[in-house]
Formats: sequence, C-alpha cells, structure tokens
Amino acid sequence: MRIDGEQGARCRECPTRGYCLTNEVLETQLPIVESVFLMSAPLTRGDHLYHAGELADSHFHMRSGVAKTYSINSAGDEFVTGFYLPGEMVGCAQQDGLHTDSAIALETTTVCQLRDEDIGKLTRLGIEANLFKRLSEREYRAAQRQFNLVQDSAEARVAGFFMDLSDRLARLDRYPAVIPLSMSRTDIANYIGLTLATLSRVFAKMTKAGVISASRHEVHILQPADLELIGLHAVS
Repeated sequence: MRIDGEQGARCRECPTRGYCLTNEVLETQLPIVESVFLMSAPLTRGDHLYHAGELADSHFHMRSGVAKTYSINSAGDEFVTGFYLPGEMVGCAQQDGLHTDSAIALETTTVCQLRDEDIGKLTRLGIEANLFKRLSEREYRAAQRQFNLVQDSAEARVAGFFMDLSDRLARLDRYPAVIPLSMSRTDIANYIGLTLATLSRVFAKMTKAGVISASRHEVHILQPADLELIGLHAVS
C-alpha cells in the first residue's frame, strides 16, 4: 500500500534537519515548510512507500531509517536499484508520470512526502539550488554504480559499494568506517551484479586480508586506503 503523509512535518525536531532539501530555510519560514511536507507514520521493515506503476506525484525525503528501491521483470526476477539513507530523496525514477520501481523500508523508517503540486509553494523560499544539487548527487551515484557494474573484479565491485556508502555516511557527519547493513547480503549481491556465493567469498577474502571486518549487521572498514585501491572508486 502506498504511504501518504500522516501529518505536517515537524522540522524543528527532525534528526536530519541539516541534510534536508530545505536546510537553508530561515527559522521564521519553517511553518511554510511544515505545512507543505507531510510526515509519514513510522514504517516497519517490509512496508512500502510506493509500488511500481503507481502515480508518481510525490518525492519522499528520508527522515530516518533505510529504504530500498527495486524493479521486477516480466519473469518475476527482482533487481535492486538503490539504497537510501537519511537526508536522501526517493521517488525520482519515473516514466510517463508513473513510478518505474518500488520502494520498501528495510528498518523502522520515517519519510517526509512532498507532493509535486506543492513544490511551487516552496520556490519563494529559495530551495531550487538545493533541489538541483540533490538531483545532481543522484546522477553522480547512478554513474558511479554503472562504473562499478562494468568492473570485471568481484572484489572491485564490493569495495566500490562500501566506499560509496562510506562517502554518503560521511556527508551525514556519521563515522564513515562503520557501515550499518540494514540490507541483506542477497540484496547487496543483487545490487552489484554478483551471486551470493561470490559475495560471501569476497567478504571472507577481504576479512582475511584485514581490509574489513564483517558481522551480520555491519561492516568495519579497517584499511580504507586499501579498500579504495581495490575498488578503483572515484571518491568526491
């Protein structure tokens, strides 16, 4: 079921206020933002923000938690298309006004919904530059993923995936050497075009080499320089 906003946003209480699309809005202008953005009730793991084929008339801004987007082909195979952290935008992939993928919460998650029809109400607050910046960041990550997928080495793909998440955590002022894994290893393997068995072998190889240490719920980057060399990842 599609998740629509439940109530006006409470920006002053938002844990990711500094990373929001409207983070440069003046304090006196926050009531306008709070009247336009609608905050969802908490989503639990497995709850959908939206499904592929539904009307794409909103963008969703991650307030807390982690979400995954995915597509399903005609044979019923699932393809993971993205993972989203707090402060990031979900719901931009669309065609003919419809969502081209589905979005699902991977842990307890809250989002703020911005309907397309309400974007005009925010233009006088000067958010255009921030909006273009966010869209450019999404394009950059998409290009980085394509770069990662064409690498022949499984180790390079895994390293590139970790470096991407580490970079995004750093942008949130979170410790970039500890990567929480809300997503399953099956999802990770799917996202970077590997089998689960290959991913497991790479995890074991990197752990043995002392580059990372991995548990079920997180990965610690022990040697970031070595990981970057393996991944050939262009970090901004």
